[in-house]
Amino acid sequence: PSDLGDGEGDRGEIEMRKLLLVAYVHQFHHSLYVLWQANPSLYHAIEGWCRYEAQDDILKGLVLPAEPPEDLDAVTEPEDLGVSMFPDPTAANVFWVGSIVRDLHEQVPLDAFAPYFDPRTP
Repeated sequence: PSDLGDGEGDRGEIEMRKLLLVAYVHQFHHSLYVLWQANPSLYHAIEGWCRYEAQDDILKGLVLPAEPPEDLDAVTEPEDLGVSMFPDPTAANVFWVGSIVRDLHEQVPLDAFAPYFDPRTP
């Protein structure tokens, strides 16, 4: 899952993950979706939070299904970026798509999600 490359064949995979991320946030964290829709650059805060680099008050109350490793600097692969905490699968505050955000790191520009929020986009 974290083998996204720069090749043209990966474009469809990246677009699928972007759409899944937007649809998930819309369905399960709608208040975050509304804020993200109004400010597409909010993805920067979401990404930083999912990579354990920053905390934003907008994301307060949400939890990732994994905790950061002891030494963040030693992490070389995105899948090593969290140790499962086995959260309750029915908990509404778990942000289950954090691993998708981490996989997309450096694959999409911060404004890459803006077309998903523009009703004029075909």
